[in-house]
Amino acid sequence: MHSDMDATSVPGHAPRSREVAAAFDSFFAAFLRQAIDAGPPDSCRNGASSPEAAEFSAETELRWRDETLASLGRAGPAYTKQREARHARLAEAMESVATEAAGQAIDAFISAHIDITSGQRFFPTAGEDFYYLKINHGYWEQLLALFVDPSRVSLRIRDASGFRRQYLASGFMDALSCAIRNAVSDDGSVIRFPRVHFGVSLSSGTADHPDVLREAQSDAFRRQVVLGAAIGVTGFFESLFGPRRLSFCDGSFPKRGLATGLLRESLQAFAAAADRVILVVPPHLRGIRIAGVRLPHEHFLLSGSMVHESWAATLFFTVGRILQRIATGDRVLVITQSAVFSALLGLCLQAAKDAVVPDGRVSFFDLGQVTDIANPPAAGSWLRNHAPTDLSLFTLDEDGATPVGP
Repeated sequence: MHSDMDATSVPGHAPRSREVAAAFDSFFAAFLRQAIDAGPPDSCRNGASSPEAAEFSAETELRWRDETLASLGRAGPAYTKQREARHARLAEAMESVATEAAGQAIDAFISAHIDITSGQRFFPTAGEDFYYLKINHGYWEQLLALFVDPSRVSLRIRDASGFRRQYLASGFMDALSCAIRNAVSDDGSVIRFPRVHFGVSLSSGTADHPDVLREAQSDAFRRQVVLGAAIGVTGFFESLFGPRRLSFCDGSFPKRGLATGLLRESLQAFAAAADRVILVVPPHLRGIRIAGVRLPHEHFLLSGSMVHESWAATLFFTVGRILQRIATGDRVLVITQSAVFSALLGLCLQAAKDAVVPDGRVSFFDLGQVTDIANPPAAGSWLRNHAPTDLSLFTLDEDGATPVGP
């Protein structure tokens, strides 16, 4: 990780920083016990101010992965049985939902299960935290491919073996499920996220939900993607809570907002209400900044290829460092590109911040691949395939213009 300033070095803040680090250690250990019945990775035992968090390298990436997996290997004896039972419930729910979907029009099936609010405008409210996070179609399709009988639904994804390693063998899905259970409200009828804007997109995130449904009516490939994602998200939540209607916001906000200018308006407004911008990004975005924003920008780097397998160590160091910045009195704007890990990061940051630094202020945006406009040569498939016209929202410092790290 690269930091402009270490919170522990700020005059007058060292005692508070140590207090916050100790409190977060306890919070994080309790979360791991709840999620995977295991203690923290070995490198997480000396507090969030450990030198381990100061830099990020290929060696750090591998160590965080190995220590996350080793921590999972020390899980309590009941964990394996509980995990097998959870996976069995998920497989049963996926099969049931896929069977139901096969007998309905796609728009009727989705409207019966999922409400996605479109057209959001996000602007800060004085004295309040803000969290926008999302999980788009890919993850839900991948879970479907892992747990459903292929004869039940036409799958876009043919080989799910890599996702088994990333999401199941690593314990990532267990941690995400735990964080979701802690964040939702359940009145027996509808699942909501009362304090977090939880976005879902059933397609590529470049169109809002009504347009996605229209496209799925006329395009066979789009229908396959949308239906697979809808079954995946419905089955996943049903396995956790039983049959419920699901309420989300639109996961297309970042990409659509880039096209309409609303993303720029929102980020400028949140930056105006902040003292510091923290960017949690893979190494190819080292040095990224919001163009025209004259605030300290800080970069916490994470793995661009193994973030799910290293989720425990990555979560500990990232959330711990963000909390230390909040503890100095800074109002912090956090922006991340971190794949599905971003949802776990946002949910755990919200819970940890409330528990450890309740008087602090944080805003959190998962912008996903939108941030790749800062470094097009190293960008992913979305930027190459869609060529957005606005490439000026983010810039790279000169020392970040060349991709570095693993």
